[in-house]
Amino acid sequence: MGEETVDEIFHALKVIGSLRENERVRTESVPFSIDRTGNFQFLMRWWYNETRMKNIQAVAKVFNDAFSVADMALAKEESYRNIYCGSSRSSHIEQLENWQLLKRSKRELNQGHVGLKSLLVTYKEDTKIVARIELLIEKIIEKLEQIDESLSYIKNFSNSLNGKNSTNIVNFLNDKNSAKDENNQFQNLDNNSINF
Repeated sequence: MGEETVDEIFHALKVIGSLRENERVRTESVPFSIDRTGNFQFLMRWWYNETRMKNIQAVAKVFNDAFSVADMALAKEESYRNIYCGSSRSSHIEQLENWQLLKRSKRELNQGHVGLKSLLVTYKEDTKIVARIELLIEKIIEKLEQIDESLSYIKNFSNSLNGKNSTNIVNFLNDKNSAKDENNQFQNLDNNSINF
């Protein structure tokens, strides 16, 4: 999956993440946009032949694509675990890029989760849509747990290594600005904090 495709996926997650209650996402074009047309919203949706189900399917596809990005990074991480010791500088750079992709996946999935909670409120009267969104939220939480476990393993593994490379890796993983925000967001995703 190319960098441009990954950027498009994460861009769509940012749009979804910025949704507020009673706003709808417009999916007729890429990138997605937010429909804030107010009283004429139903006309715009009719004009563009958008339905709730089509839009939720498009949103679900974005999250499934984001899961694929995370799965790809997790699989690469597994292969790096097997070759870490004695590997070349270029392998270490690839591994660092992969960790960055994992952290970015986590951040964007967290943000998209916020927008889905807004959609739950928007479509609270439509049980089919609500059920679909709830299922998607469950998948997000599962994927975030996988990513968090992998990042935790990386940090512990790096701490156990001696040498300059492990120090750089630990410093990256302990980046106070991004780690603090991500940990706070992830803690808010436990099952008790999701209200349906």
